[in-house]
Amino acid sequence: PPDTSSPRATINSFLDIMRQSKTLLDQDPYLESRALIQRDEQLEEMTEYLFDFRETPVERVEDVANYIRPLMMEILDRIDLPGEEMIPDADMVKNENLRIWMIPNTEIALIRIEDGARQRQWVFSAETVKQLRTYFERIKNLPYRPDAIMGHMEPYGGPYQRYVLLPEESFPNRWIRKIPAWGRSIYLENAVWKWLGIGITIGLGTTLFILIRTATQALRRRLGKDRFFSNGLRLIPPVGGAVLAILVENFIDEQINGVGVIDAITETGLYTITQVCWAWAIIELGGIIARFFVRQWQKDFKGVHHFLASIAIRLLTLAMAIGLVIYGVERLGLSIMPLLAGLGIGGIAIALAVR
Repeated sequence: PPDTSSPRATINSFLDIMRQSKTLLDQDPYLESRALIQRDEQLEEMTEYLFDFRETPVERVEDVANYIRPLMMEILDRIDLPGEEMIPDADMVKNENLRIWMIPNTEIALIRIEDGARQRQWVFSAETVKQLRTYFERIKNLPYRPDAIMGHMEPYGGPYQRYVLLPEESFPNRWIRKIPAWGRSIYLENAVWKWLGIGITIGLGTTLFILIRTATQALRRRLGKDRFFSNGLRLIPPVGGAVLAILVENFIDEQINGVGVIDAITETGLYTITQVCWAWAIIELGGIIARFFVRQWQKDFKGVHHFLASIAIRLLTLAMAIGLVIYGVERLGLSIMPLLAGLGIGGIAIALAVR
């Protein structure tokens, strides 16, 4: 991992990564070589190590890291950094007992991690991660310094413009030159071609889900709702919805490379849809199992025994579905445990009775 023992070490590590990235782009501006792509991905992982993502949802860390990397490059290539002797090294940190240091005349802060596996390491703060886009907007009209590491790169422009214009490396970047100028225009941090691609991808995914659900309902009507195979078809819409949501999210994120707010909205929304569909599938599976065993137990048990067994199976699958939703929500950086605690067992029992 890069050196993060002091503010000076962390800044120098970032600048060194910038230099290595520039070397790759000098060799191949389109990064079409598999070896160069792999090296660029390694540099992206190293960059992630230099920022505090503890307040970033787990599902968003990789995308946020890739997003702020070119933003930080743009800023540091434009502003005047203090001389290296003015940036605290490990000895200065120890002598002055520093816990935070800010780049002069900016709001970019580096903090020392005080606990956990990375204790005493210096990273760009979580607040800097959140506000970096705002910082960039303030200085984007400044010229690049003569000694800028990345600066203006043909044929794209600066590193941020390159990031918002191009797809991921798995797409051939050369075809971007064939897109008309209007398709390469940037609106809300994304090129027009990306907006079109995202819209078409979501539209196709939605259409496929509607077709799957409609075909499944038609087949169930033909088979009769009481047959076991017909009941098994209940699983197809939720499982199909989850798979489609995963495929659509991966295509937008890993191929089109949506940027900024639209990336956050699509990734969070589609991840939520995926979790809801899996929860829906678990509940449907519980219903299928319960109906199957009720039919079997009706032959051997009288009274309410088979009914209680059915309730127990449904309760178990409901608990599994709720657990899955809680896991998914917390992966997004939210917490619904206080709400569940407030509801209590009584609330769950009432909800089950209503169902």
